[in-house]
Amino acid sequence: MKKLIILLSIITTFSCLKAQNNNEDDKKITTTTYYIVRHAEKDNKPANNPKLLPEGKLRALNYAKYFKNIKLDAIYSTNFTRTKNTALPTAKSKNLKTIIYNAFEIDYNKFKDETKGKTIFIVGHSNTISDFANNIIGTKEYNEIDETVYNNMYIVTITDKKINHQLKTID
Repeated sequence: MKKLIILLSIITTFSCLKAQNNNEDDKKITTTTYYIVRHAEKDNKPANNPKLLPEGKLRALNYAKYFKNIKLDAIYSTNFTRTKNTALPTAKSKNLKTIIYNAFEIDYNKFKDETKGKTIFIVGHSNTISDFANNIIGTKEYNEIDETVYNNMYIVTITDKKINHQLKTID
């Protein structure tokens, strides 16, 4: 009988510890961060899919420097030469493959679920990046940027259900 009581005590103790650990797992804070930029300076030719200008290549290199001490989990780009080449130096420096997305067909809720708890770099276009940020934060905070603007970076951080966002100028 004494052995049975000891055995039941041990089982009860382990059950309580397991329940306590499960509760602690439920309390873990999850932070997701999105860095959203427009592609770097582009050439005018060819009109439908131009390459980067020398200053655009420099900006792309500067993004890699910007992210040098920031752990990135993934890099997303639309399927255009200018966006992929903007993402390329950062992808190489982080040893990440750039994931191609369609800015007009993205399911933002699914995207947020799939990237929850991660740090993501996203490259888009003047007519898509403000909308991307707005969809992530859930409100229309940012307007479409002018075709001449290349240095905006939207930073959106979601910690559990709290959303912080800012628009930085990166030169």
